[in-house]
Amino acid sequence: MAPVADDVLDGGNEKSIFRCLDAARYVVAAAVSVLIMAVIVYAITVVLRPADLYIGVLQGSVSVSVSGGDNLRRPPFNASIGRGNLTFSFTVRAINPSGRVSIYYTDVEARIKSNMSSASSTLLRLQLPDVSLGPQSSIDSNILINTFALVKKQVYYFNMLANGSSIDDAMIAVEGTRTVEVYSGRNVTDHVRVFYFCSPIVVGGDKDDDSEAAVDVQCTDQNQPASS
Repeated sequence: MAPVADDVLDGGNEKSIFRCLDAARYVVAAAVSVLIMAVIVYAITVVLRPADLYIGVLQGSVSVSVSGGDNLRRPPFNASIGRGNLTFSFTVRAINPSGRVSIYYTDVEARIKSNMSSASSTLLRLQLPDVSLGPQSSIDSNILINTFALVKKQVYYFNMLANGSSIDDAMIAVEGTRTVEVYSGRNVTDHVRVFYFCSPIVVGGDKDDDSEAAVDVQCTDQNQPASS
């Protein structure tokens, strides 16, 4: 009877081995599936990465001049609501470093604020041109606006800037709708309102002072000073 018992044991061992192999196959298949999903998620994240839009203010400054010329300080400027025009000019650079996606930044509004706090007084509010960037491209937008004080709070700053003073720790807050497009007209992300904060910005002063030392300011999507 002993040989029969040995055969039974051998058959049991074979079944046990097959069950272990099946379990190992399931584990390997599950691990491969998880790895594939991780690769897909990473690829989507890289392709649709929206933070690849960079905004900056060239030379970190906004030039100010009295309308009709650069004769700041002569004669003394006396602004009031509705009269006493100033011309503000600066350049905004937008960069899309991605080689895979196009980025659109539209309905863009900028507010020049008196200091680096989002709660500070708004010196000037203006519309910026829409930005359309293909892969690995950039564009400079030269902003020029001629205006007078619209509210009482602006009168103080207009007089100060027109008579030669400057604001050295101003901030430009930019708000617009950002859209990411993977292919032409396909795989477009949702239209998202995105804020950028550019600081510190120098507004006004003598435009020839320290012009060679001026550095570009990169804007961030956080309400805090950006590194130059």
